[in-house]
Amino acid sequence: MPGFGVAPVQWFEAAIQISSSSLFIPCYQGATLMMPVNWQAPQIMGNRWIFNKVQGLTQPLIEMNLALRDKSNEALSLTFLNYFMTRSNDVSFNTGYIPGGITFWDGVDSWLIENAKAESFTLQVSKGELISMTVRFVATTMVSTSPLVNTSMDDTNLLNFANCDFPTPSAYEGEVWTFSSSFTNNHRPKLALDMTRFPNAQNAGSPAAGAQIRVQGNFGIPPDGQAMPFTIQGANVTRVFTITNPFCQNPDDRNTAAPEIMRNYSFLCTGADARTTGPMVIT
Repeated sequence: MPGFGVAPVQWFEAAIQISSSSLFIPCYQGATLMMPVNWQAPQIMGNRWIFNKVQGLTQPLIEMNLALRDKSNEALSLTFLNYFMTRSNDVSFNTGYIPGGITFWDGVDSWLIENAKAESFTLQVSKGELISMTVRFVATTMVSTSPLVNTSMDDTNLLNFANCDFPTPSAYEGEVWTFSSSFTNNHRPKLALDMTRFPNAQNAGSPAAGAQIRVQGNFGIPPDGQAMPFTIQGANVTRVFTITNPFCQNPDDRNTAAPEIMRNYSFLCTGADARTTGPMVIT
C-alpha cells in the first residue's frame, strides 16, 4: 500500500549555514524558508470561475529562532551581527549581501538562498527564561544545492537570563523584569523589469529600533533620552546592545492587576544624532 516503508525525516537533522564563512547558525525547531509563488488569477469575462493564471513576484524569506550559546563565533559574533548593522558609506546607505548567501537544508531539500541580506532581529529575555533571538533574512532567488552536515555542535552552554544585565551606571540596573528589543533594516525589493519573476535586489530603507521593558510600579517613569545598554555576558563572549536615545511612549499607562503593581513601558528609539549614530549600537 502507498506510504508503507517511507521513513520520516527528523527536524533535528536540518542545518542552516552562512555559506562562504561556513558559519552554522544553531537554532530551535521551526526555522522556515518561505518563497510563495503568488499566483495571479483574475476572473475573466466568459470564464465561470478562475481559470487563467500566471506566477507573480517571488522572493525568499528566512525566519529563525536562534539558540544563543557561549561561543564567540556564532550568533553573538560581530561577524554575524554586523550583517544587520553595517551600512555603506555612500549616498545609497545600503546593507551588504551575505557573502555566499545562506544554505537552508531541511533534511529533504537543500537550497542556496542567493543575494541574501539581514533584515531584522528581536531579542527578549525574562528571569527564568532562555534568551530569545528571532532573525529574518530577505533575498532575491534560490537554487538547489548539496545537502549540509552540521559538524559544529558540541556541549557549549546556552546563555539565559543569568547572563543578562543593565550595566552600571544605568537607571535600569536591577530593576527590569522583562526586556525586549528589535532592530530592522526595512528592505525594499528592487522591481526593475528584467524578464524574471524575482526582485533584482533588496535595498535597505531607514534602520529602526524598538524597546519594551516590564518593571515594578514604583520604578517611576523611565528617563527620556538616557541610553539603555543591555549586556549579554558569558565566559567566552560579551555583547552589549545599546538603545542610544529612547523616549517613553506610554509614561502614564496604569493597571491594577494582582498580585503586585507592574508597568509595561515601550519606547520611541531615535538615533543619538541625525547621521552618525543610529538608534541601536552593538559592541
